[in-house]
Amino acid sequence: LASVLIDKYADNLPLYRQAKRFEREGVALDRQTLCGWIGRTYWLLEPLYDHILADILGSLVIFADETTLPVLDPGRGRTKTGYLWAYARDERPWCGERPPAVAYIYEEDRRHQHAIDHLAGFTGILHCDGVACPREGGGRLRQGVQGSSEGSELRHHPRALQHPCAANLLRYPHHDRLPH
Repeated sequence: LASVLIDKYADNLPLYRQAKRFEREGVALDRQTLCGWIGRTYWLLEPLYDHILADILGSLVIFADETTLPVLDPGRGRTKTGYLWAYARDERPWCGERPPAVAYIYEEDRRHQHAIDHLAGFTGILHCDGVACPREGGGRLRQGVQGSSEGSELRHHPRALQHPCAANLLRYPHHDRLPH
């Protein structure tokens, strides 16, 4: 199963080509069987995905972006445009303890309501471009700015200030010039 998933998603090898490869090796597997395996594997991996997404959204700082994705449109003989919303955490710049992680959520359109729904429980700092950032947040979100100094944001979060790297960042010689 892992090989089928890696071939499909990491190596972009469609299921019909995988079925032909299996056939050359003497194993009769049709595309429907492979598709069923993938569906069952998704079901088995869903708790892991949910845990990773919840862990990311429990972070102090996350990054968000959306990108287009061609999606098969059965019956029309062509593809349509879908959207992948990416939510990522990378605490390495300020010596955070959590490992980098990213989770993707597929949506059929680009409405901002999707980001608002995805981030319903998030209360930290959100770094994103103007499109991916939800405008409504009821005061729950602090919107970071791409390229801004993390020091200015860390000052407002006691959890972050407990780490020794945060103390070093706030000793920056021109810390008084950092935006509040």
